[in-house]
Amino acid sequence: MGVHVKINQANLMKPPTMGESDVDTATLWEWFNKSEQYFCHKGITTITRVEAIAWGMTGVHAIHWLSANLPSLTNMDWEVYKAHMCMLFLPSDWEHTTHCHTLC
Repeated sequence: MGVHVKINQANLMKPPTMGESDVDTATLWEWFNKSEQYFCHKGITTITRVEAIAWGMTGVHAIHWLSANLPSLTNMDWEVYKAHMCMLFLPSDWEHTTHCHTLC
């Protein structure tokens, strides 16, 4: 298993950034949480959330996804974006595996 990516955020008024490396479930949820904290502190509306943070992901997979989805980023719903990121970075059984690790 490789080194996991780091999520950086200078302060809650700045968007988080995610470097390039392995993304696991915990790291992706940290990205979502820091992004949501940023939205709250900056008063970012639902409509512009994805556009406000998406380019902070600098990994190759994320950049390819962003490039392919550029036309729809402005209007993409936050929940849709999160589902796309889970499909992009996590194995298909991530929910089951996380459930088992949490409760077992």
